[in-house]
Formats: sequence, C-alpha cells, structure tokens
Amino acid sequence: MKKYHIVLVPDSKVAVAAEDYAQTHFGYNHNGYCIGSDGHLPHITIAQTDVPDEFVAEDLYAAILKLDWSEENILQFGEYYHLTDNNYNGVEILLSEELEHLHKQVIEIHDHLGLSIKNEHGDNFWPHMTFAKTPVSLSEPVKLPKQLRGSADGWRLEFGNRGHQGIYLGRFEPT
Repeated sequence: MKKYHIVLVPDSKVAVAAEDYAQTHFGYNHNGYCIGSDGHLPHITIAQTDVPDEFVAEDLYAAILKLDWSEENILQFGEYYHLTDNNYNGVEILLSEELEHLHKQVIEIHDHLGLSIKNEHGDNFWPHMTFAKTPVSLSEPVKLPKQLRGSADGWRLEFGNRGHQGIYLGRFEPT
C-alpha cells in the first residue's frame, strides 16, 4: 500500500511564514517532524489514505482534480495548539462551510472507490496546520506571526505523497 495525502497547501506568503516560524521555534528541537526540514511542506490535511496500486491512485487523483474548491476561499486561523499526549504543535483552522463541503466530497470519493480515510474525518474532522512534533511538552505557546493569524486565501488543493507521521512530501505525478 502506498500512502497519500489530500491537502490544502498555502500560498507562498503563508508557507514561508509557517516554515520560518517552525524552524525558529522547533527546528533545533523536534522528533522528525518540522515543516521546512527534510522536505516537509506546510499543509492542512483533508484526508490521509492508503492506496493499493498506481491505478487506484490515478483514479483518486482524477476525482480530486474535479472537486469544487477555489483558491479564493478564505480560511480563518484559530488558536495555537500543543497536544500534550504526542507533543504536536500547530495552529487550528476554523471549519468553514467551504472546507466542510470539500471534506464531505473527499469522503464520498473514498466511499465510491472503496478506500478508507486514516485520519480523523466526518464529525471528528479537525482542520489544522502542524508545525512540529517536539520531544517534550512546551511550557507555553509562542506568539504566531501575523501571516498565521486572522485569515488567508490562496489555499491550493493537492493530492500527493505522505510520509512518516503525516508529513506531506509533495504533489502526486501520474504516470
């Protein structure tokens, strides 16, 4: 089984801010997951899936390309988070109607293709952007830069490769 991601990738302004933030605050102290390191790209996960072969991956890719998503959709950043059970750090993304609609479309595609979604989905869907996984809990959150507060548009829908710990490794290129 090959591992894939369906994600929203930010525009370059937000991506650079997220990578700089992650590298400044966690680049020296992370457990194999830090955006901006080793090809780890900033993203919001819509779905993680395992696909049995290249043919199914191409079917999934083609279906994702047809989804109703506009880069003009505006997403709202929420609060900084630190999950104490596994030490992931990031920023929440508020669930908008457009984002919820996209997520439901992705679930329908998976159901149609007989694939399962590996991350929290449906009523448990929690949109967020993870910066890093740290070896220990942080004592307090670090203030987010202005590009990661408020709202942003320019989120591009992509289907791509997924690495260890949910790392997004870049866009799928069909053969």
